[in-house]
Amino acid sequence: MKKSDDIREANSSRTMQIIFINHILNALYRSKSSLKKTLDFKLLSEAFYMIFHFYKIILKFYCFGI
Repeated sequence: MKKSDDIREANSSRTMQIIFINHILNALYRSKSSLKKTLDFKLLSEAFYMIFHFYKIILKFYCFGI
């Protein structure tokens, strides 16, 4: 029972990581493919925030074993 719960938790954390990566890539793609010649700084800052948040979650998993 405990092992299946651990596997389920690992799968859900992988799913969250994939969602974060997808969000980051979408934000970067939208800022790159915008019709304006200048970068859309709102989307770019959102992407950098998501990258920071993603690495913060990764560090929490590795450091604390959650």
